[in-house]
Parts: sequence; C-alpha cells; structure tokens
Amino acid sequence: GIDRPRVKGLHRHRGSWLHVSAGLGTSPMAPMRFCCPPEASLLTLVPR
Repeated sequence: GIDRPRVKGLHRHRGSWLHVSAGLGTSPMAPMRFCCPPEASLLTLVPR
C-alpha cells in the first residue's frame, strides 16, 4: 500500500520522515526471499 518511489530508503512524507527497509525475515505469505537480500538499518537520531 505504498507508492513505488517510497518502497525503499529514507524519504519525506507529509512533513515527517519515512524509512523503509527490506527487513531481515520472511512472512507466512512469502516464506522465502527472491532477489531481495535481507538488510538491517541503524538509525541514529540526534536533537536539532
């Protein structure tokens, strides 16, 4: 349910930041990964 330009990475969305990653695992509906290596993100939040 997300538009294609925002399916991966860090983006501005309606005045807020949105971060989307491929994740690490699978789901019951997709029990295997295909052409999508697992990834984890480390976000460091700092005050302005």
